[in-house]
Amino acid sequence: MIVKKIKKLELIKKRPGLSFNRATIFMLIFATIGGFIIWRSFAASSVGDLNGDGNVDILDLSILLSHYGTTDSAEDINTDGKVDIFDLSVLLSHYGQTVSSQKPTDYIGLRLDRTWTFDGTNWVAQDTTKSFGSPTNFANSLLPDNAPLDTGTIDIGTATSPDPVLINPSSPNEIARQVSTYGTYVNLTNGTAPVYIIPANTPLTPVECTYNNQFCVSQMRQMTLGTSTTGLYIGGGIPIPDNFVEAPATDTDAEAVFYQPGYVSPCDSTLTGRMYEVWKLRHNSNFDPNQPISPTNPKWTAGSAGRVVNLANKPNHYIDWYASGCKYTQPGDPDSTWQDLHWGVLATGIFIASDQVSREDCQAGQINHEVGLLLHNSHPGHRWPAQRDDGGISSWPVQEGMRLRLPANLAKPNFNNRLVSMLFDAAQKYGLVIDDKTNASVGIRIEPQSYGVADPACSALYDGQAGYNVLSQFPWSQLKVLSTGSDTAPNG
Repeated sequence: MIVKKIKKLELIKKRPGLSFNRATIFMLIFATIGGFIIWRSFAASSVGDLNGDGNVDILDLSILLSHYGTTDSAEDINTDGKVDIFDLSVLLSHYGQTVSSQKPTDYIGLRLDRTWTFDGTNWVAQDTTKSFGSPTNFANSLLPDNAPLDTGTIDIGTATSPDPVLINPSSPNEIARQVSTYGTYVNLTNGTAPVYIIPANTPLTPVECTYNNQFCVSQMRQMTLGTSTTGLYIGGGIPIPDNFVEAPATDTDAEAVFYQPGYVSPCDSTLTGRMYEVWKLRHNSNFDPNQPISPTNPKWTAGSAGRVVNLANKPNHYIDWYASGCKYTQPGDPDSTWQDLHWGVLATGIFIASDQVSREDCQAGQINHEVGLLLHNSHPGHRWPAQRDDGGISSWPVQEGMRLRLPANLAKPNFNNRLVSMLFDAAQKYGLVIDDKTNASVGIRIEPQSYGVADPACSALYDGQAGYNVLSQFPWSQLKVLSTGSDTAPNG
């Protein structure tokens, strides 16, 4: 069972005393609050709502002041690296406002993984939407009510004693058995990937790719290091922002997604949007800060990675694409479109960025895409849309890549929390896909605000339930395995 740590937010920290400058700031603040309340309308806004309670008020002001002068990112509203008078000014300009019903592209506070501009009244996020893969692919398209179900079998016997069983209901029953045996959990802060939406011109930096003391496969390593097929540096790498902070040691996956929706290929203006997924992204312990960053002196290391160009036209999983595109003969080129179905961070080659519940989903109160399901383990082999697998128990009748849905006419129970209710709706409309194993509980992932820090809008959906209990009411045995589709005909 994965143990989660919840960081408690201190509203007011004890201070040994106020400096003259700080005392002056306090006086100015309380002298001007009244004026701001009168002057500002109560228009809907979430900027400055540091505690996520829907109001910009004295509690948020207390939080900011208790961190004034620090570099704490949660209170650094304008994301300039420090909590100062500029952050205070932004909060006060929204003081007294309340947050109305939010759209999926509205945000609670200024997200640290966004680029922001101030329009004179409000902070406006650039690149505020996340779109992974084609809108008509298996993850993003609605399931027909009568989507065909799998009528085949899966062999849970041995080579000398085969034992084929019907996939429906054997596979859903196996999932229910794993839930009963190993429990459920939601990867809310660990074992999930923060998504950093960054400008297209973010510099690429070399990243050494190695796992278990062996180099990653050659093309993946060329891509992460930015080197040519002959080992020369040609400017590629991964766009890791300067202020990126690695995952804590307790997060053994240390996954991250860097998304550049504004990227346009110099070879073909129709090739737009670029995404990088990285697994086990860590500081290089051998990095020499006194020497230039280079493929021989990289600042970062990774255990696996993937790059996808022209994201809006991709099928939501990695593919082999190395015979056409832009600079495809050199995977390490900054603008290469070279891609391999063995790339990525999940065992199945499915994009983690699209399979996890996003922060926008939490804030909207609905999940408008398929959701990745993590099992304890599975049968060897895989089915589309999985491109590979790591299943290891042949007597368990469930495989990675299986897509499942709740029947469209299944009545919705009264749940004890909003998250499981949202998952129920998503499983009826878009389905679930088995995308990896945990060797632990059965569960799903939710995008965190940052490593180890949950988005308040997401944790609020638990409605007081513990992480191991929040999915316990989901009707696992009612799931049905969908017929295996394809990239061109996802629903058979």
